[in-house]
Amino acid sequence: RDLKQIKKMKANAIRLDPWDIHEDHSDFLQLAQETGLFVIPTFDFKQYADPDYHASDEDIRDSLWSDFRTFMRSANQTQDGFEKSPILAWSINYAFPVNESVPLDQQSLGQEGPKLK
Repeated sequence: RDLKQIKKMKANAIRLDPWDIHEDHSDFLQLAQETGLFVIPTFDFKQYADPDYHASDEDIRDSLWSDFRTFMRSANQTQDGFEKSPILAWSINYAFPVNESVPLDQQSLGQEGPKLK
């Protein structure tokens, strides 16, 4: 139902944030393909940037790399069997403020940057 509404809004793709590496997304991808929408799976990087995530740098790096490989494998396996892949691109959720239009001191204070005209 939501995919049909998104398509009516003239969208051509939907971004999944985050893509759960432990779930089977093949039914969703099938519906997206039938609706004419591409899918952009997103790897969730947030947990590795969380200050409460207590692990050594090496353990974080190893866990991150392992989870990213699982993310890519799960997305690739999920799209098997499709004549044309509904996956348009991949994205990574950085979980860091990366808005270059707002000065860093304003980002940290939660203030808005300059208004665009």
